[in-house]
Amino acid sequence: EKHASLKEQLAAVTPLLDDLRAMKEERIKQFSNVQSQIETINAQISDHNYQHDDGSSKRLNNDHDLSTRRLADLQMQLRNLQKEKSDRLQKVFVYVDEVHCLCAVLGMDFAKTVKDVHPSLHGTNSDNSTNISDSTLEGLTQTILKLKAEKRTRVSKLQEIVGKLHKLWNLMESTEQERRHFSEVAAVLGSSEEEITSPSVLSLETIQEVCQLSIELFAFL
Repeated sequence: EKHASLKEQLAAVTPLLDDLRAMKEERIKQFSNVQSQIETINAQISDHNYQHDDGSSKRLNNDHDLSTRRLADLQMQLRNLQKEKSDRLQKVFVYVDEVHCLCAVLGMDFAKTVKDVHPSLHGTNSDNSTNISDSTLEGLTQTILKLKAEKRTRVSKLQEIVGKLHKLWNLMESTEQERRHFSEVAAVLGSSEEEITSPSVLSLETIQEVCQLSIELFAFL
């Protein structure tokens, strides 16, 4: 009877042990999933490639702290990282858009310009494939500064040429029809740097064309 009683006790305990094992496995999966996401986002921010393997699962199997408190801490860490990723992604998009606008005005190759910073910044619609590392953000910042400096230089040069062109037009009493072809370019004379946004208005080709026109008009005087 005593032997039978032990069997009955074991039979009663076995389902409970099975439930505990299942709960532990499920908890390990939860930890593994959260930790994997944390490592992935950390890798994206630090610009290191991350490839998931069984290491995180092994670490969790060897870690006795599977408490809900620790899981909640990891989930909070993950949410903070997800927010940082979202903020960085938004910043990258804003910077890329600014580069696009500047390249358009300057008549420069936008695709090449952003690819020089990082290849992922052009030709992709996936947020996960867009690089959000510090080096990319710094690269975009420096690119914007260089483009703005180039824009200032070209605005100054074009305004100088257009100013002379206006004087020549007035001297020669040029008609509106004759001036119309360069009306968009001539508008830079009374515009601030921020107001000059027309595509290719500051391209090297445009500046060269206006400069050539000035030379030709001078030849008539």
